[in-house]
Amino acid sequence: CGRDKENVLDCPEPESIIEPLTGGGLVSCDPGQEFQGGECVDCPAGQYSESGPSSCTPCPLNTFSSEPGSSVCEACADGGYTDQEGASSSSLCKIDGGFGPWSPPTQCTKLCNGGEQERQRICDSPAPQNGGLECQGDSTETMACNTEQCQLEIYDNDNWDDQRDDDIMETTNIRGGVTSVKAISGNWKLISDDGVQIVCEGNNVNYLDDNDNVETVEELHEDHPVCSYIFRVNYDNGEASGVVYFTRSNGILNSGSGKYNDAIQSVASFTGYWRVYKNPKWGGDSYDICEGDSLDDINDALVAEDFVGEITGVQRLTCCGRDKENVLDCPEPESIIEPLTGGGLVSCDPGQEFQGGECVDCPAGQYSESGPSSCTPCPLNTFSSEPGSSVCEACADGGYTDQEGASSSSLCKIDGGFGPW
Repeated sequence: CGRDKENVLDCPEPESIIEPLTGGGLVSCDPGQEFQGGECVDCPAGQYSESGPSSCTPCPLNTFSSEPGSSVCEACADGGYTDQEGASSSSLCKIDGGFGPWSPPTQCTKLCNGGEQERQRICDSPAPQNGGLECQGDSTETMACNTEQCQLEIYDNDNWDDQRDDDIMETTNIRGGVTSVKAISGNWKLISDDGVQIVCEGNNVNYLDDNDNVETVEELHEDHPVCSYIFRVNYDNGEASGVVYFTRSNGILNSGSGKYNDAIQSVASFTGYWRVYKNPKWGGDSYDICEGDSLDDINDALVAEDFVGEITGVQRLTCCGRDKENVLDCPEPESIIEPLTGGGLVSCDPGQEFQGGECVDCPAGQYSESGPSSCTPCPLNTFSSEPGSSVCEACADGGYTDQEGASSSSLCKIDGGFGPW
């Protein structure tokens, strides 16, 4: 203060720069500029200025300006961040990786006696970008599954009243005389000197191929192809018509399944290998149906050979019966003879499938329609969030899924879109 020179302080003369200030010394530049060297110049990328007399300022953390002359800095998208102020490009916004949803688990390594299954997730929601951190945590998870014991009941007669004391839990040598078995859990292989017979989980077999000669039973820790075959037919018995299918090893269409006896009109679909008879005692005329055969050819043959309305027996085989004579060294069919008393021709409610001897709800992420159908993963861009769904819902607002089988609307991705300027 000039007065201080006279009164208190030894104050030097002021060091001043004299220059004319056009406009009165208060210069307002456009937004995105500052006054420098006697003129308004654009702020460089990575800086900004607002309107009025202001200077360029570095963009704050987690923002950027990629063009000179910016009046605002843009926020990093998708939760991105910067390591320092003054970012001049969106490529300096780091994005840490995030895991997507878990995949459906793999098939259990065992049907019973404790197996393992895996599920995976991918670091893509979002994927790491611009030097962001990789996902933290495991991308693969192993879980215990099918922990219940394998169980096979064996009987010394075919009336289910002479059960042996101990259930079979694993591969076991047994004494002869076994004529009947019940596969409570797991698929089983029955071995005798004359061959092998497959018994599928849920099957009650009251007449074995090698009656009284079975020496060893072995638990199978995989889904034997025989146990997944399905034979779907159209029937019309004069009172009712529809579609039914066989899931069990054999069917004699009598008594409990009488409404299908002599009522099968055509084959609707099938997997695996089958033989149909005109005689329920497994004798007389038969016709073999093999995987890969044309449905039209099959149904034409059934008409030509007078099988329509005459079929009284259905038998499931492990290979094409014709191959033994023509091409392949095909062993004798591994078959299980059992009457189908209403249990092998199953139509479940919508949202269910026949499994393990009963109708069970489809899990979330799958659906089934009415009639005899199996659970199917929801198609892309749809989901089912509740067990027992008969339809899958479409993702809202143009959402999409990365894979089939979505079990929640939260798995429907929606890409961002700009609003109006």
